[in-house]
Amino acid sequence: MGKKQLIPGEKDQSNIEVVDYKDPKESGQRMKYSIIETVIYVGWPMILFCISQFCFGILWISLLLFFLSLAWPYLKGVYANFIAKRKGIDDPREVLRSSSFFYDGFCVVGAPALREIRKHSALSRSLDVIYNNYKRFGILPKKFQDDSSYYPLMGSSILHSAINLAVKKWSFFWINMPVAQDVRSRLEIIAELYKNEILKHYQNGERQINICEIAGGQLQAVVMGIRRALDSGVEMDYRVVSIEPDNNFAIDRAKELIRVFGLNEGNFCFINTCISTQNKEKMVAKILESNGYNLGNFHVVTCIGLSDYYYTKERVAALLNSMKSDAVIIAANISDNFVERFFLHVLIQWPKMKYRPLSEWAEIVRHVFPDRSIKIITTPLKIFNIAVIR
Repeated sequence: MGKKQLIPGEKDQSNIEVVDYKDPKESGQRMKYSIIETVIYVGWPMILFCISQFCFGILWISLLLFFLSLAWPYLKGVYANFIAKRKGIDDPREVLRSSSFFYDGFCVVGAPALREIRKHSALSRSLDVIYNNYKRFGILPKKFQDDSSYYPLMGSSILHSAINLAVKKWSFFWINMPVAQDVRSRLEIIAELYKNEILKHYQNGERQINICEIAGGQLQAVVMGIRRALDSGVEMDYRVVSIEPDNNFAIDRAKELIRVFGLNEGNFCFINTCISTQNKEKMVAKILESNGYNLGNFHVVTCIGLSDYYYTKERVAALLNSMKSDAVIIAANISDNFVERFFLHVLIQWPKMKYRPLSEWAEIVRHVFPDRSIKIITTPLKIFNIAVIR
């Protein structure tokens, strides 16, 4: 890790330590991927343009085909929103079989893994595929346990095999796009933070650590962190309380991971409810209190990703304020990344997020915690900034 110092705002005289995380297990190559992604996106319309010119030789028809195919993912998104509203469907992504030929509609037959990511974007179900597709953390995604689960076609003919192989390679390319690499790096960073925090408590003579996860999804980071700490030889009791809005996949998958990593499911408590910064009954402390817990009794309070969907500084500050206690607080926000941002929202139909530069994120964190020690860890491709507040 390389270290530097940042002064987040002109009026703020307190330095914040910034650590650049290096991840040797990811390929990096952000520029290369951005170029290839752009070529893919523009390439298919160009091929249609050339075919049209060759067959018909009418420029305006060729240009129309070019721009329609270029705008196709966006137009499908507009169509999905229209149909969803008309039919009373809550999630427009459920309307479409695929977003476009460029992504999960590849080879017309489609790519199952990419469809899983798109249809459940921003939820644990999509992150499970992104985290575990390459078995980096010792497990595979829940729905993709072998090669055949990536294949859209059944059958063993040469044509079927060729299409299935192409779809799998295509899926693996997109699951290795820069933002996905940094998502895995973020998971690794947070798992290590948990491990180190447990070791620190143990070295200080404590034998129990209490952790609160806010919208932590399938809890993979905390489960991995605890497992690594226990594997290092410490004998530490742990209690994890998860406040989780998603009951369709996240909680069941979390329980599965707890068993897979050999932890005690009885040490985990799941509170299935939404979190709010405006409704007092849905604020973190009140939710915990309603379930017999006290925010002040936790040693680590973590919220990763939720602030990405809070569009004003005031709401993010309110979220951080709702986590305030003597605990170590871990929070993160996504930073701007133009090319990735475009593909993420147009092709993958990821819900709108608020991209904040490092300086803005640091300024918000310092404003809420003016007297605390703050370290911000940046992921290798600078897409996520993780604040550790002591």
